[in-house]
Amino acid sequence: HVTGVQTCALPIFMSSSLIVSIYKLQAELPLLLSALAQQSHIPDEIIFAEDAISEDTIKVLSAESKKYSQLRLRLVQHEDRGFRKAEIVNKAVTLATHDQLIFLDGDCLPHPHYVRSYVENLGPGKLLNARPVYLNTEYRAKFSISDHQFISPTTADLVLNAIHGARYAIYVPWMPVR
Repeated sequence: HVTGVQTCALPIFMSSSLIVSIYKLQAELPLLLSALAQQSHIPDEIIFAEDAISEDTIKVLSAESKKYSQLRLRLVQHEDRGFRKAEIVNKAVTLATHDQLIFLDGDCLPHPHYVRSYVENLGPGKLLNARPVYLNTEYRAKFSISDHQFISPTTADLVLNAIHGARYAIYVPWMPVR
């Protein structure tokens, strides 16, 4: 027994597979990968589930993966025969090799604590859901990539956008997840 020493519980992170559904998003992939590389908790693997077979996607992911060696990228595709997103996402789920499954649409840019929020709050019997913030054209233009660094609008910009109609735009880390 040691007196005068306080201990604190450190979060225990389960391993995670991030499944990103895409459909011919070659132009958006560099920005998305930059945002994923800047997560406060990097997922153990990222599986891109493409509802098509696109050589351009393979080329972009191959080129971008060299910039982000900390990301373990995988790709699953199937023939483009109409909207079959659920089918390709299910295929990605069967390939996932980690405890937690986290899902993201490829046209969404995650908050820097997106993955961390999931791995800290997921557990047996829990399902978490994130809501996207829809940005108008003016605010979308404020996202950019420079020197492989994801740059997002300021919090004030997001709040202003929220006031103008986009709900759920504010990230409040101290509020409990329900």
